Amino acid sequence: MRVTLIGHASLLFETRGGVLLMDPVFFDPFEEGAVGSCPARQVDVEKLPDIDYLVVSHRHPDHFDIPSLARTSRDCQVLCPSDPLVLYALGQLGFPRVVPVEPRQLLSTADLQLFSTRSEERAVREFGLVVADGSGTVWNQVDTILSASTIGEVVARFGTADLLFARYSSQNFEFFESRATTFPYEEHQRNLETVLAIRPRAVVPGSAGFKFVGDHAWLNRYLFPASEERFIADLNRLDSAIHPVPLRPGDVVEVKGAGVEVRRNASPFCRMIRDDTAELRFDPTAFIPPLRDPNPGDYTEEENGAHDRGVP
Repeated sequence: MRVTLIGHASLLFETRGGVLLMDPVFFDPFEEGAVGSCPARQVDVEKLPDIDYLVVSHRHPDHFDIPSLARTSRDCQVLCPSDPLVLYALGQLGFPRVVPVEPRQLLSTADLQLFSTRSEERAVREFGLVVADGSGTVWNQVDTILSASTIGEVVARFGTADLLFARYSSQNFEFFESRATTFPYEEHQRNLETVLAIRPRAVVPGSAGFKFVGDHAWLNRYLFPASEERFIADLNRLDSAIHPVPLRPGDVVEVKGAGVEVRRNASPFCRMIRDDTAELRFDPTAFIPPLRDPNPGDYTEEENGAHDRGVP
């Protein structure tokens, strides 16, 4: 099996049973222009291989990107949660073969097994995905929170995972409401304990390759307290037998029975153009600029006052 990091949470799996594209985000910036891939990358959509399976893990816009889906072939089978918004959008985009997937559901062919894994996060319908094709087993945790029972079921079904794309970043989104700048020790501990419970042969710190851009760039000093380097260092102290595999856009991982082999910047359709991850360095003493409404609707002061009072 061959796995390519396209950027952030976007992965391409080339397996014995077909090509699988998961959570495609091809263009920067995304999320209505608020964020971009970090490290910076370039994707040539025309050079992507033919896609057999398209997987959307959940509705968050850094995983469910309409412009990227609009550029994806409609010939593939689509797997997604039973989420009305996701199902409606995929229908409007013209995907004819959409399969709503429940957690703990196995889809199997002669050469490929796909197993959706449950998340303990209740706020959104989402799943992780185990991909196994006989040459190896890769588990993409995405943003899911895993229980001991889910981990036990996957290990019982598939044995030791060759490669885990692990949740690690503990983004400090509470900052928007509380201005909290403390390190998220409990979430960081949970992420590490999840990897220790799975005990994969190799682990990629996954699904956190983005930064805020433009007027929002100052947030990068506050929202990413758990760096990739910190996660790897703490994991190494706890279990040095688990091999860390930090990836950059365009890197390709060959998954083999004896382990994994990383080929840097080997993708024919994606490449890193600048390593700007230093912009994510956590600094709770950084300057916070004055917060101003840019007034994109060009409302007058009187109209803004009416909106504040709830007047239509």
